[in-house]
Amino acid sequence: MDQSDYVSFLLVFELCLNLVNMPKGGLPEVTLSQTRYREFWEKPISQWSSESWEDFFSKKFSTQSKQASHIVLKSELEVLIRTLNPGTRALAKANRLLKDFKKNLTSSRRTVDLSPSLHTASLLNADSLPSASSALNADPSINNF
Repeated sequence: MDQSDYVSFLLVFELCLNLVNMPKGGLPEVTLSQTRYREFWEKPISQWSSESWEDFFSKKFSTQSKQASHIVLKSELEVLIRTLNPGTRALAKANRLLKDFKKNLTSSRRTVDLSPSLHTASLLNADSLPSASSALNADPSINNF
């Protein structure tokens, strides 16, 4: 076996190891560890959609507004786009979801601010929101989506 064959073998071997170590949703651990809502992103890529996100988010945080859901989804998609390898199906899907998401927002009659407020920022940092929940619902600007 010459050196080029050996290098090719190592590359294929490394690729196989990466495939074996991938979680069930197909995302690398380095990406999943940076998301806040890993259980959503572990689903098969074919099940990712704005609708499935809203279902997931409303079940997890039943008292939160649609705007809060959109802010968190945007943040999660940005993590995926920043951390996934170029040319992967997951990256293409994340880019498509973010593009569609932004397109849908700009096609609505009014502009929506998707920058996290002090209140919604807590959604990006917690899995349970007993105090953040009441703060979000108390802010009328959050619920006017």
